[in-house]
Amino acid sequence: MQQLAKHSSAELINIAGRQRMLSQRIAKNYAAKLWKISPEDAENRLQLDLSEYSSRLNQLLDSPLNTIEITRNLRKAKDHLKYARRGLEGKMKISEKRQIQVTTGTTDLMLRNMNIITEQYTDLLNSREHL
Repeated sequence: MQQLAKHSSAELINIAGRQRMLSQRIAKNYAAKLWKISPEDAENRLQLDLSEYSSRLNQLLDSPLNTIEITRNLRKAKDHLKYARRGLEGKMKISEKRQIQVTTGTTDLMLRNMNIITEQYTDLLNSREHL
């Protein structure tokens, strides 16, 4: 789809869509680590996913195609990631049960917010095709 669209906003749609998947993989690997389901592998995968999510988020934030609304939602995504990292790194002064709820709830917010951003980039592509 990205190649067929022949527009840079198509790449942004692809990246934002992948961010949705990464947010859920972060939650999965966090749970696997916490519940000691292949903890070494889960920790490594968690760190790789966090790194990719952060890197791609910065790539999206740097896009000159962003509208005010897209930028606002990307900044929310950055705040969600910052908050989730606190839980993922055990920096919250709450019970383990509550930490799991907060962390998985935050990664769910990340998913929903990136879904909105993906739709915003799709709308951007559609509006540029009609110009």
